[in-house]
Amino acid sequence: MDDFDLEAACLVRLRQDLEALLANVEPACRERIIALFSIRPRDGLEAIPQLRAVLGPRLRRWPWPAPAGENGTGPVGDAEWEVEALPEQPRATLWPYRPKREPDELISSWLWRIARGLGAPPKRFVLDAIGSRLTDVDREISDTAIDRLAFLSGQSREHLMGGTMRADIEVRPGSRREQVQRALLRHGDLVLNRHHGGRGRAVPIVQYCPVCLAAERTAYLRRGWRFSIEVACVEDGCFLLDACWKCGALLNPLAQAVPATAFVCVKCCAPLAKAPSLRMREAVGEQTAIYEELHRLAFTFADDFVGSLALDYVERLSSGDLRGTNPDNAAHRHNAVMLEAWRLRERGANGPGMRMRPTRRRTATARRSGATARR
Repeated sequence: MDDFDLEAACLVRLRQDLEALLANVEPACRERIIALFSIRPRDGLEAIPQLRAVLGPRLRRWPWPAPAGENGTGPVGDAEWEVEALPEQPRATLWPYRPKREPDELISSWLWRIARGLGAPPKRFVLDAIGSRLTDVDREISDTAIDRLAFLSGQSREHLMGGTMRADIEVRPGSRREQVQRALLRHGDLVLNRHHGGRGRAVPIVQYCPVCLAAERTAYLRRGWRFSIEVACVEDGCFLLDACWKCGALLNPLAQAVPATAFVCVKCCAPLAKAPSLRMREAVGEQTAIYEELHRLAFTFADDFVGSLALDYVERLSSGDLRGTNPDNAAHRHNAVMLEAWRLRERGANGPGMRMRPTRRRTATARRSGATARR
């Protein structure tokens, strides 16, 4: 797996495509065309569909009709036909089923959908596709594995990289929510995972929306569902669950050892789409307010979380109930999001230059401190 050469693999596929397309072209001319496209094989592969659309109708008319016989009644006899060796049968280099990764989809979810379409066990398929066992595919997948997946799926490396949770992911222009998510991967501990201590790796926590998983068009796992500040689905306002609704096990679809047609719990096989759904539309606006505040602190005067205010705010969020590692339950995170959004509104009401009003908890603490001082 470590010696996979994407450039060489693209060159092999390009040559196979051109040889199949130009099978009846004069060999020397065909080799010159292949050499021209091979200068930049990745760009050449992208041009193959357009080349096939333009040349295909003309090339299908080759070879030209055989000359008629001397009496003009039909073609010449078999002895006068020119014999030409058939081209070598091209080898398949693309997966027969390769759906496009959705813009906000986790790469682990995309791999699960491919395994489902191929009728393969997700656990075995991912091991063959990536070449190693990973506890958290979204965060631990390597550059070499990304290159190989791009080659086998026909999708760009940059597009697949956008589905990872790696800390070196590029922060590029886009929606404010997407910009903040990409930046949070580098700073702060707001990515959900459970760590048991010792040398064991952190186990990922993936939230899910039963309503989205019940519909075929939206049945995939979103990248935003891995952040602790998201407690409700932005599409339908459904409360996000972080464990199986029947047995409480963490979601791990790539651990399924048998083919599957729907997202189910690996432990008890309960369909996740059958989980009871609780509508909390107001929570979508509250978590959006936190995203807006993070974007304001991070990207108003810079391109990332480089200012002390932004870093302090992320640290404050991740040190309470919104922490990512070993988080509290989803209900407590929901309450923390609602409380933080209220604090932001209160600060806005007080004015940008004024201090936030103390919460009830802080007021009670201050009263107890004052009473102790008077004693």
